[in-house]
Amino acid sequence: MQKLIGFLVVGTLLFSCKNTHKINPQDLELEKNEIEKVIKNTIAWAKNKDTTLLYNIIANDENYIEVHPGNTMTKGISKFREAERFWLDSRFKHVKFETWDMHINLSQDATVA
Repeated sequence: MQKLIGFLVVGTLLFSCKNTHKINPQDLELEKNEIEKVIKNTIAWAKNKDTTLLYNIIANDENYIEVHPGNTMTKGISKFREAERFWLDSRFKHVKFETWDMHINLSQDATVA
């Protein structure tokens, strides 16, 4: 009997936590378009040195992590901001950037990309 009650409790919890809300396919496409725009703007900000755009995209906290090619990374917004001298220097020129073959997948409830 205890096993049956335990099974019913666990089953009820699992069922009640399941998100059964269906997301409109048009809303999913809008969300994917917005995600792609944000991804591109993490680079595009440099064209006009638009730090407002940049800092509206990235996390403004010490848990922020930026992973670089190779085996280096920047941890924390304060470390990230130390690089501003380089990026904002007038000698740094945005030439161009391209993205291609980008695939954005969303979780079933569209809360994770």
